[in-house]
Amino acid sequence: MYHFVYHFMSNHPLRPPFPTHLNTYPTPSQWIVSCENNTLTMVDLKNSNAVTRRPMKATAAIMNPVSTILALRSGNVLQMFNLDLQAKMKSSTLPSPVLFWRWTSPQNIALVTAEEVLHWSVKGDEQPVKVFDRHKDIPATSQVINYQTSKDGKWCLLGAINQGEGGGVDGHMQLYSTEQRVTQKLDGHAAR
Repeated sequence: MYHFVYHFMSNHPLRPPFPTHLNTYPTPSQWIVSCENNTLTMVDLKNSNAVTRRPMKATAAIMNPVSTILALRSGNVLQMFNLDLQAKMKSSTLPSPVLFWRWTSPQNIALVTAEEVLHWSVKGDEQPVKVFDRHKDIPATSQVINYQTSKDGKWCLLGAINQGEGGGVDGHMQLYSTEQRVTQKLDGHAAR
């Protein structure tokens, strides 16, 4: 997907230094969003690749996979907006920075911090809810690259990598059962 994003964005009128994997977030359906230099850029892939720019101090943004709900992040502050209604839906401030986030469904965003994994529902005024603590044997220097949930919500899988001995890549996965509230660390970094 990132190869497509790079090719697309290098051939469209977006200001450099687009894109990087740290500020560009493709969604599987319709949007590419990017935050750079206090500007939010949204590319609507289903509307003739229309580009919309808005001044915004957010450092990251992700678009809902099926609707025009936009989540913004700046430091520890999170916000959700309904772009169709041009209205802020909710906001939250976490005690520690979010290192990784993604929509796990049209109704939920997963938030990964250095210490824990939380879920934030689009419904009502609900604040992010802690799902589980990160495993103590996954190095703090690891970069989180993936987070998945099973369709029934009974299983969660966190994926991370870090530089291994000799310059290789060490992969770490943390499997968590929401029913049994049990976690297990596994070696590896590929999951679907």
